[in-house]
Amino acid sequence: PLTRQKASRLASLLEKGNPDAALHFVFSILQQLRKIILNPEISKPEESIYQKRHIAVGIPSMYGRYLEPKFEALGLSFRLEQLASTLMDEILARINLRYISGWTLRRIAQVLSHFQKGLRLTGIVHEGFNTNVRMLYYSLNTTSFSVHQYVNLFQFMMKNVRQILQTKFIRPHEKVLRDVLLKQHYADYAAEPDSQQVKNLHGRAEAFYRECITSAFLVSRLDSYIAKILDTLNRMAGSLTPDIIDSVMTYDPDLMSSPIYQSSHELDSQIFLGAKGYFLKRLYSYKFPVPPGFILTTEMFRRRVAISRYPEMSNEIFKLVRGRLGELERLTGKQFGDPRNPLLLSVRSGAAISLPGAMNTFLNVGMNDHIVELLSEQENYGWTSWDCYRRFLQSWGMAY
Repeated sequence: PLTRQKASRLASLLEKGNPDAALHFVFSILQQLRKIILNPEISKPEESIYQKRHIAVGIPSMYGRYLEPKFEALGLSFRLEQLASTLMDEILARINLRYISGWTLRRIAQVLSHFQKGLRLTGIVHEGFNTNVRMLYYSLNTTSFSVHQYVNLFQFMMKNVRQILQTKFIRPHEKVLRDVLLKQHYADYAAEPDSQQVKNLHGRAEAFYRECITSAFLVSRLDSYIAKILDTLNRMAGSLTPDIIDSVMTYDPDLMSSPIYQSSHELDSQIFLGAKGYFLKRLYSYKFPVPPGFILTTEMFRRRVAISRYPEMSNEIFKLVRGRLGELERLTGKQFGDPRNPLLLSVRSGAAISLPGAMNTFLNVGMNDHIVELLSEQENYGWTSWDCYRRFLQSWGMAY
């Protein structure tokens, strides 16, 4: 199943940093390996074993190889399961669960589908869990699903996972495990154990179950992941007003910003970019010399109350702006705050419909006392640096 061609493709997916696509590909290979392992037909091994005797000490030894398709498939499955677990950890780490929005819920639904596929490979299928995942997908197509309903839905999923743990990892071992522990630790295992012995047995049994669950493919990750989702939803329901919750739940970080130098089918309209931003992108698309920049969309303005009141969202916006500034620094070769080579920004407000005189503009954002002093010392920058600083202070003063 893992040919050189497939191994090269897997390596390519891993290098591209696309864990979802890599995980999907690993699952497809695991499915093929599962068919080999569970094939009832007897497989034929390849054996090339050679024996020899060391002349010096007369010790016999052997070398060579023994290949059996099912054993090879089983060993490769274990290694690919480890890779799949690592990829799943990377996917989970990329999802911000400090707050949950509509975008987050869509991503969560995709991740739960990954868990479904992975568990199915190990023979774990729970119809209740599958039904609740489908319910989550259905809820994403409506705006009437409340945060309390999402809490109930993930509580049902948590119960489903606990049922999986009981039926697949605990109940099958209960009777045998008790007898084994009694034989191992108590000589007279036929007698009824006393209260202290029962306590010790329970402790050893819990350690065994914990080891089984944590070593099982993806099960413990699913359990802890749903627990984190529930914790965040309960915190949001208990600390935010209904209108803020509605704004957060319909928030999509992908709609908050758009670079001028990148086209976006979803965002490239006056509704999202405002008139100034939209026509700047149009000019850039026609090869006009528009300097690089980015637009904070009208969607951010619509969510401004939720963003300002919910620290997790405002921190994400600051991180977004910092990332966009980093892109501008790479494109221009300048650095925001560098006194010798400063990146200066023109920050202009806009709206879908032009409002002359009602919008603010801040010129030369990035200038300060220290930068203007050092910049003015450079050749031909004496007057220009102070004039840029004057324009910055003037534009700020006119706005406030």
